[in-house]
Amino acid sequence: MDEEKKTGSRDTNPPGSPGGRDPGPGNLAIQDRRSHARRDTNLQPGFMCRFAADNIFGSLEKFLAESAGVREGGDIEPLHRMRVASRRLRAGLRTFEHCIPPKRYQRIYSETRAITRALGEARDADVQIAFLKKARKKASSTKGRKNEGENEVSAPLLDAISYLIGLLRKERSRCQKDVLGALDKVEKRNLSESLIQAGLSRSEARSRRRRVHGDSGALVFLAADNIGRCYADLMAYEPWLEYPDATAEHHAMRIAAKNLRYTMEIFAPVYRIGLRKYITRVARLQKLLGDLHDTDVWIDMVTRILLKERSRPRSLGDLDRPGPAVIAGLRVFQNDRERERRRVYRNTVQYWNSLHRMHFWDALTCEVLGNHRAMYLPKTVIQENMVKERVMRAMHTSPESAAHSLHVASLSLQIFDQLMESHHLSEKERRWLEFGALLHDIGFKEGKKGHAKRSALLISTDEQIPFSLKERGVIGLLAHSHRGSGTFERSGYYRLLTTDEQQSIRMLAGILRVADGLDGTHRGKAASLACTRSDGGITLLVSASSDCSREISMALSKASLFEHTFMKILKIEQAPPAPGPAGYPEGLG
Repeated sequence: MDEEKKTGSRDTNPPGSPGGRDPGPGNLAIQDRRSHARRDTNLQPGFMCRFAADNIFGSLEKFLAESAGVREGGDIEPLHRMRVASRRLRAGLRTFEHCIPPKRYQRIYSETRAITRALGEARDADVQIAFLKKARKKASSTKGRKNEGENEVSAPLLDAISYLIGLLRKERSRCQKDVLGALDKVEKRNLSESLIQAGLSRSEARSRRRRVHGDSGALVFLAADNIGRCYADLMAYEPWLEYPDATAEHHAMRIAAKNLRYTMEIFAPVYRIGLRKYITRVARLQKLLGDLHDTDVWIDMVTRILLKERSRPRSLGDLDRPGPAVIAGLRVFQNDRERERRRVYRNTVQYWNSLHRMHFWDALTCEVLGNHRAMYLPKTVIQENMVKERVMRAMHTSPESAAHSLHVASLSLQIFDQLMESHHLSEKERRWLEFGALLHDIGFKEGKKGHAKRSALLISTDEQIPFSLKERGVIGLLAHSHRGSGTFERSGYYRLLTTDEQQSIRMLAGILRVADGLDGTHRGKAASLACTRSDGGITLLVSASSDCSREISMALSKASLFEHTFMKILKIEQAPPAPGPAGYPEGLG
């Protein structure tokens, strides 16, 4: 009994580029649709959206295959399979949202959500009716025994079960009409064609298993980030397992477990053993939490009926309302469900504790971050100068902020180099900081509002930048955190890292935020920096050709993360002005 809660281009080389294909006349319409998708998402065509098409079309095909059985309504299994397929379809759409233009995504997702809700209500009624039939069979066998006490309990219980089955069959009949109406809308609007118009291609999806084209590092990062986010959502409800009566939180935990399971199933082909062991154990946790929720639904349903009947006057001619025998049976049924809930709750807590004892979650983290299939790993090692060249090329896609990004990179590296004795980071982290500074504003060309989030999205999904999983994750985090409050908890990738790795990223982000503030006006006034350390704090002496008090104020307003990670008070002062023209130093533009 579930309640849902609320979370492409194809060719690696574009037409006209070396290795790209020129479109024929028959491909012009498809080319236009794909160009529209790239304009909206600002992504390079690549393997990730082909992988997305394979997953989404696969779920859609399974969904549509059950249409005839659902329309007949004689067997409950086609509806169950269609509901599962619709959930997986929604999970795929959410995961690969950036492969679909926003307006088309909203329309497609709303259509799938409507049919999933209709299927969910019908499936819930089917499951409840099936459970009551089993309970009726068990109670009937008990009624024939010689024990008079058992007979006295079973008789009203059978009356209560019959009453509940009658109510649920009426509800199921209503749900069937909703299911057929929602299914008619989905088939009329042709989701498959809508997805193709959105830029996804069925033919390209089928070719994914034959060969991997292009760099798949963005897909590997997307897998880690999404699995990490679902894992963090699940862990957020762990404290509520200590409270037996936290029914809403237990149900939310079940939804989080379900989302984690579906996300792992989406990305299972990326990993060597397909995450089979982890999917199986999370599915077991989901079932236990589902059984717990089922008992809560029964308890709530019967409680509402009893309270309603208790407060309403009764007339002898009212045959639709439950009689005294049914009321007595409902109380017996309610007590039985409460006992069952206590049993399932104990089993759920024991299973959760066993997962911790076997270090299941630590093993899952290691698997997600490191055990990728060979076909998804970089085939060749790219030289450092080539990586830098591609980073610079990506930075210049936002020409209005390129000079600012170069200047922020220079200031960031000056702070990093002069505080080596404080942060003890290596050349590897220095490289991450430089690339993070160069790319932190690549989302600026679509406007200032939300540009940090767009920059992080582009870094994490652009397959033209040959970053490893860790580089893509860290540099994306730096770009995302250079504005606002600098929080990292929304990143699933960040939640998978160790405490030391998280601390290093926070240090780099603190440096980048200060450097970005020192060029907050984009005028390049701060030419160089001198850092001095003392017991009381860290002082930055800014050399500038003109007054930069505004920039200093902006840097100090963003210094809280820097001060927290370095555990020092930051002071910024301007050195006496040196003669020379204002503006960015020569060569930074």
